[in-house]
Amino acid sequence: MQRVYEINGEPCLDYKMDYCRTPSYARSVFKLMREKRVDLVVHAGDFDYESSPRTWDNFLTQELQGMCYLAAKGNHDSNCDEGAPDPSACRDDPDRDRWGGGLFDGTQGYSSYLKQHQPGNAICQGNYGVDYSCSYKGVFFVFSSVGVERAGEGANRKHVQFIREQLSQSSAMWKVCVWHMTMEDMQTTYKSDATGWDAYETCRKAGAFIVTGHSHAYARSHEIKKYAYEKYGHHYTDLQVSTWDKHEVNLYAGLEQGRNAVAVVGVGGFKNEPTLREGDHWARIYSTKCIQDECYTADENDVNRFGALICEFDEIKNWAYCEFLATDHSKIDHFTLVSHISVD
Repeated sequence: MQRVYEINGEPCLDYKMDYCRTPSYARSVFKLMREKRVDLVVHAGDFDYESSPRTWDNFLTQELQGMCYLAAKGNHDSNCDEGAPDPSACRDDPDRDRWGGGLFDGTQGYSSYLKQHQPGNAICQGNYGVDYSCSYKGVFFVFSSVGVERAGEGANRKHVQFIREQLSQSSAMWKVCVWHMTMEDMQTTYKSDATGWDAYETCRKAGAFIVTGHSHAYARSHEIKKYAYEKYGHHYTDLQVSTWDKHEVNLYAGLEQGRNAVAVVGVGGFKNEPTLREGDHWARIYSTKCIQDECYTADENDVNRFGALICEFDEIKNWAYCEFLATDHSKIDHFTLVSHISVD
């Protein structure tokens, strides 16, 4: 007999109204964040893996407990006809009316529920989770579904244009770019190119820290001074590390002097997978199998192999302390962000 479990007093049901599969460990991650007194949860996409917006809303209602929530759209949060590079990751469901027009954008889709959990004092604009920006307590976030609907730089120019325009219009000292998909070199498992390099370069030039997901591991880069070079309107890989300091990342704006870093946070409770790709640009990796020195190995059967990246930003000081903690509060990574962005 299949196990039935409840979320916020209701049975957990997937998009076909069948009982959900084995519960994830996301509850432990949210418990960790509450214990660390997090006030805003930023999620880089792929929510419940059940394609059930109501179930995810019930989960958030039960687990946030005073925390607020903002998110980017992931590839598992889409209808197939909304566009997805990987057909196995979307829901090919002719009955779009069940979500009022679409799994993510419909009147009963994810975005309609998630908007209810965003901070009341945040100043936000755009299409939630797709092309969306929010200013909250001195931090300016840009959320994008770059690479979700279609893979490749050429197919994502409108998404990147939104990112560029929003970053250029913000005078905030702290800027953070959030999206789900990745480039193969900017993750450590088996994921392939999806976003194109233009998105990474755009955020680097603005001095914006980047947070992504998709790859089920944790990986944080050194300070980066270049991701790619541009030729004939397209970007080609040219990864260059600015400094090898493992615990400090400086954020500068500028065409050539722009500096930032990337954190891939994909261990929110569903999977923690082995490292399959390495690179000198990684300052820290956390996965169930390591192939380079700067990697912390998690036991694949350990219930605490999941965790969260927690950063404390100051609206006045130009530095922020960040740490990645496993759900048993083990400190896997820690670093300081130092902003050199002038504030008007």
